Amino acid sequence: ALRASQGARQLLRAPRRCGVPAVQHQSESCGMITIAEIQRHVGDYYKIPKPDMVGPGRFRQLAHPRMIAMTLCRDLTGASLSRIGARFGGRDHTTVMHALRRVPTLSLKYQVDLARLRAIIINANEVRTDDTQR
Repeated sequence: ALRASQGARQLLRAPRRCGVPAVQHQSESCGMITIAEIQRHVGDYYKIPKPDMVGPGRFRQLAHPRMIAMTLCRDLTGASLSRIGARFGGRDHTTVMHALRRVPTLSLKYQVDLARLRAIIINANEVRTDDTQR
């Protein structure tokens, strides 16, 4: 029984793609939102190139959109803090934790942007899912 529970824990920790364990090798076109898509949408919205989104820059014009993207990644993908940090230039999981705590304290403009981006990403995903199911 102990080995079975260890195996189950390892399966739960396995990297996930499209909401299923990686061992099943599902494609990314199964309707799940990916971190790369969120980065692309946030970058397009703020007119920030991806290298700046994942780069080391700390200017407010880069840091706030990056924190919003990290928050959306956690909310919409359920990815681990470590995985999100890794996809944002190898940042530590505590950086993602800081972003999750900080975003609710940002100005109203960023709160509105967060809501708009969430809607844009969800709608784009629904359209993509509808197209792949036809």
